[in-house]
Amino acid sequence: MKRQRTRKRWALWACLGVAVLAVAVAAAYLISTLPFYDSFYKNVNSLETVRKELKDIKEICVPEASWLGLTDGTYRLRMDGRFLDAEPEGYYIKGTTQYNGKEISVSIDCLPSVTYGGTVQQESKYRDISIKYVTFEGYEQEDSTSKHATGFDLQGYSYSVNTSFSTEGMSETEKENMTEASKYWAMEIAHRMIDSVCEE
Repeated sequence: MKRQRTRKRWALWACLGVAVLAVAVAAAYLISTLPFYDSFYKNVNSLETVRKELKDIKEICVPEASWLGLTDGTYRLRMDGRFLDAEPEGYYIKGTTQYNGKEISVSIDCLPSVTYGGTVQQESKYRDISIKYVTFEGYEQEDSTSKHATGFDLQGYSYSVNTSFSTEGMSETEKENMTEASKYWAMEIAHRMIDSVCEE
């Protein structure tokens, strides 16, 4: 009698184990085959597409292509989830611009209010909006790249205008000039974005 109960118990546990394993395998298969956005971003083909996709979110400011002067560009929508029913909630723009024949990599992030890292070097006010100029220490020693960000909050969204350039083979004076040029570019974009919202 005891042996029969023990066998029934083992059979029950074995069936339960097989069922759990089958559910886990089915779930893993479903997750691996479902279409989803990589890292919450959806690639789009132009800045105009970014503008169209975000037109219903009146609080978001998308810069004009003429302000940026990018020689190339990649454009992504920040999504509120990873699956295909996700809705856009921000954007990411990346490209390059030129100064004295040298390339400056630039990007602009727009996200619902966040706090960015880095060391604040300077904080200023423009139209009562606080703008922070941030440097990222340690990068230059690691990969000969100088990286900076100009960040501000506007109507519940955080914007980061980022610049970076290779310092390889540059003198200190050239580095300073490039840093000032990239900072000027980023501040100009920040001011134009703030103007476009304040003047509406």
